[in-house]
Amino acid sequence: MEHDLSPLLPTLNRPFSEEIPSIIIGSKMLFDRSEVGERRGERKLYQKILMGNTNALSNVNLDSIQIQGENYGQSAVAPTIAINSAVTLLEAVRISMSDMFYIEPIQRNGEYYAGGAIDLVPVELAQSLAAEVICERKQSYKLQEEGSVRAVLGFSGNQRLQDIDQQFRGIGWIDTADAAEQLAGNYCKKASIGVDLK
Repeated sequence: MEHDLSPLLPTLNRPFSEEIPSIIIGSKMLFDRSEVGERRGERKLYQKILMGNTNALSNVNLDSIQIQGENYGQSAVAPTIAINSAVTLLEAVRISMSDMFYIEPIQRNGEYYAGGAIDLVPVELAQSLAAEVICERKQSYKLQEEGSVRAVLGFSGNQRLQDIDQQFRGIGWIDTADAAEQLAGNYCKKASIGVDLK
């Protein structure tokens, strides 16, 4: 995917709306190319970043949205959360779309940014800002997906989903855990393409 999505999504190439407050989650990479392949040890490799307009971001209490628990304590995610109101809506969308395997990170002002999968279900953020929270109850990570999240971000995606289930009982849920079965034949899914080299 291109780094500049303005030809594809020209209407998003603007500052965040003041009338419709929104926050987009991404992650800043805390390492550079020269460190690729080195053991992580105790280092944190990613930092959650919240992007939006100044007014929306000023309502965020960073202390109250920290993800708690052992699952995150030993992860590759830094405990501090960054805020950036300087990015455009289009840049924030592109940053958030980046993925650890499918869509490469984006470089901005000499720093690299990866996707929003660092916090796929941001319940803590939603609860800190809203009177009522409605969340999607996601499917469990499959073995390969769980392994990928563990390898890159250093935490268990399935443990995160279980923690949310146990810790946040007062929110509304839209259960999409069986979406793949219910939408069989009409559901987007990742697949490997085999090539026969004769």
